[in-house]
Amino acid sequence: MKTLVALSVAGLAISGYGQAFIALDNYSNTDTSWLATSNGLFWIGPWDWCPAFAPFLLNQDINAAFYGGADSSNLSLIASFSGSAAAGVNWFGPGIWTDPTGGTYSVPGTTCDSTSAWFRIQVWMGTFNSYADAISGGAPTAQSPVFVNPVACPPSLPPDLTGMPAVVIVETCTIQPVEISISFDPAAGVIRLSFPAKNARYQIQASTNLITWTNVSQIYGNGATQNVTYPVDRQGQTFYRTKVLP
Repeated sequence: MKTLVALSVAGLAISGYGQAFIALDNYSNTDTSWLATSNGLFWIGPWDWCPAFAPFLLNQDINAAFYGGADSSNLSLIASFSGSAAAGVNWFGPGIWTDPTGGTYSVPGTTCDSTSAWFRIQVWMGTFNSYADAISGGAPTAQSPVFVNPVACPPSLPPDLTGMPAVVIVETCTIQPVEISISFDPAAGVIRLSFPAKNARYQIQASTNLITWTNVSQIYGNGATQNVTYPVDRQGQTFYRTKVLP
């Protein structure tokens, strides 16, 4: 009888003080909206142009760091993956991030009585080793808001990141809109574009459908209005835009 009591007490101790676990992947998530507040996927935004159009589902490996804790205002790093350690994370398909090690991780501050905890995800592109370095280097990045997610202790399987919102990887847009004036010279068969340019390098792009854009020429601004001329496509319409290059 004493042995049974001792085992029972030991079991209670494990339940009360062991930490809960989480699996760092979202391959069970199915919400295909880039505005999803839970059950979300990873997305890539068009960081090379402003204003941005709708993002598309992640289709390549990316670096990631995962933070968690029992207190939403006190999250600790659980695991970070970058470079070769992040190879294969997108193997399960568009929008999916899967831990390449297949591991499970204890969540700081939780116990086996915990049924949920708080998390935040940072992701970045490029060869940088950390989210902070990627921001300093101007790489596309994203950081999720803090979100709540289920956790569990053995023998239960650790939950996936089903509580995560959609995460859109996009570089901060700092380019200001430029108004382009267009005039048509029918005799010469050309159009003339005019726009105010700062001391920066500009890329002129053209499109016939506002979806696919082609680089036409580069302009080096000097603080004055720039004027450029292009031949007219008489077989259809053409749209033009500018963007500032690094």
